[in-house]
Amino acid sequence: MKKIFIALGLGGLAYGVYSYYMQQYQILENWKYRITGAFIKKLTPLNVEIQVDYEITNDSAISIVVTDYYFDLYLNGEKVGFIKNASINQRLEPNGGKSFFPMIFSIKTTAFLKGNVLLGLLDSVKESTLKQKGYFGVKKGILKFRNIPFEYTYKLKDFM
Repeated sequence: MKKIFIALGLGGLAYGVYSYYMQQYQILENWKYRITGAFIKKLTPLNVEIQVDYEITNDSAISIVVTDYYFDLYLNGEKVGFIKNASINQRLEPNGGKSFFPMIFSIKTTAFLKGNVLLGLLDSVKESTLKQKGYFGVKKGILKFRNIPFEYTYKLKDFM
């Protein structure tokens, strides 16, 4: 009988920890960001590298470390470049803490000559879509997760 109560207690504890982290994960998914700066790092006729600095607010009670990320950029359905991490092991501070992330956008200037990109921008800049598709990695303590898929689509009017 004692073993049953111990098993139930351990099961309840495990479920409680699991529920807590799932709730914090859902809060973490709804992080807020603000662009604090942007500047051109490199400019050539074929490529532009822009560093965009973000301030990210994490309302979750847990902190994580973003180990790496890589996202392809699509404008109106056409790949125009990619985003790579400017530094590794960036920590997301917990409890409303603010973290600063530099991201480097590498954009192929020749991609804008393709049909959907330039025509979509000329038609309506605000209704044009920007999609990020790629992966990221995070770690929390001894747990490390790599190549977590990420895909998100924005309207350009969201940035204006």
